[in-house]
Amino acid sequence: MDQERAAAAEIRPPPADFEISKVYLCTDRGGSPCDGRPMRDMQAQLDNLLEQAADCARIASKATDAAKQELFARLAQHFTVLASEVEKAIAKMAHEK
Repeated sequence: MDQERAAAAEIRPPPADFEISKVYLCTDRGGSPCDGRPMRDMQAQLDNLLEQAADCARIASKATDAAKQELFARLAQHFTVLASEVEKAIAKMAHEK
C-alpha cells in the first residue's frame, strides 16, 4: 500500500509538447466570443498557482517529518512548473492579439 501511495504522490513535469493554450479555448460556455475573459481567468489561475506554490514551500520549510518536507517541496515545485506554463500561455495569447 505504501508503494501505491508513493507512486500516486510522484509528481512529474508536463511533457515537452504540452501547451495549456491548446486546451484553453477563447469562448464562454455559450460558444460566443469572450471579450478577454479567458485572459483574466488565466491570470486568476496563475495567481492561485503561485499562492499554492508559496504555501507548499512554506509548509515544506516548517515540516519536521522528512517525508512531509519532501512531499511539500515537490508540490511547490509542481505548482511552480504549472504557473510557468500558464505564464507562457498568457504571454503567447497577448502576443497573438
